[in-house]
Amino acid sequence: MSYQDQILVKIDGKVHEFWTDATIARSIERGAHSFDLTLSDSSDENALSTPRVIQVGMSVQIYINNEQIVSGYIDNVKTSYDATNHTLNISGRSKIGDLIDCSTEGKQFPIGQSLVQISKALCEPFGINVLVGDNVADVAAETFTSDHNLDIGQPIWEFLEELARLKAILLISDADGNLVMTRAGSTVSATSLVLGKNVKSASGSFSQQQLFSDYIVCGQVANNPATKQTSKDNTQPKASISSTQTMRYRPLTISSDNQADQFTCETRARWQRNVNESRSQNLNYTVQGWRQKQDGPLWQANELVHVNDPWMGVDKQFLIVETRMKFGSSGSTTELHLMPKNAFSVRPDSTDVKGLR
Repeated sequence: MSYQDQILVKIDGKVHEFWTDATIARSIERGAHSFDLTLSDSSDENALSTPRVIQVGMSVQIYINNEQIVSGYIDNVKTSYDATNHTLNISGRSKIGDLIDCSTEGKQFPIGQSLVQISKALCEPFGINVLVGDNVADVAAETFTSDHNLDIGQPIWEFLEELARLKAILLISDADGNLVMTRAGSTVSATSLVLGKNVKSASGSFSQQQLFSDYIVCGQVANNPATKQTSKDNTQPKASISSTQTMRYRPLTISSDNQADQFTCETRARWQRNVNESRSQNLNYTVQGWRQKQDGPLWQANELVHVNDPWMGVDKQFLIVETRMKFGSSGSTTELHLMPKNAFSVRPDSTDVKGLR
């Protein structure tokens, strides 16, 4: 972090300074960004004589210098004091947190509406804008060929994620609290993570529990008693994709949720293998400061970063899944949670998969 970098927090439009501890997390897995901030007013008589009026539900914008990184609301406030000190802690999330928490009395979206239309209708009451990335603009505007129901009591975010999955779209938050439709990023960070150069600490988790030697997907065929089909016509579609990530025999067989042809089965099997293999690798790195390099860009979630780390046995690109910018008594650091990009390859529904071929 360069000496100019500082956290600026606006709460209901008023700037509050002198934060002593901060954690700001921006993730593509959880949807909403989150923050946890603490300040302590010293024994200065003027500071203690002017209470900070901060309450749950107030709006929050967090900046690094002049760059906004989070916009949302306070979820929790904790305060304590004694004769000489006053400590205040606030935590909260970006605007999408309301979609994660809230549900409705149910709503039907009839055939002919797109993911963009449905998302805007559900986000508008919360003051959340919907932005569509160029990489998904066409498919996000495609209309669904069936009705979709938001069940009574079902979280809105859960419902939107289900619809987005049908279109192989990833839903994330941006710095302004908007809902953004996109896919796993392709932008490469300006700085690599290199053992012995800019890595402060690291940890890795590698598992084979969800790795298999063969991924087999069995499809469903339409059952139409009005037609005279031969048994050959009714042969169940099936596809098998092998893996080199495990040396012993470990098959996984999946029954397709929907009617599927041979191509759809192959696509699902390949997707299952790629996602399982990618999610078996989790890396966490801590670097000094909040920027990729001196006066460079901040570390960003949904960007690719090259990792050269012989101790972890990796020398390749990973996707930044989450950044946790921290500030405290030991200075400023950024924790980066990484996975291979294929971990966020969203599986399309069988009715949409052919359009992605």
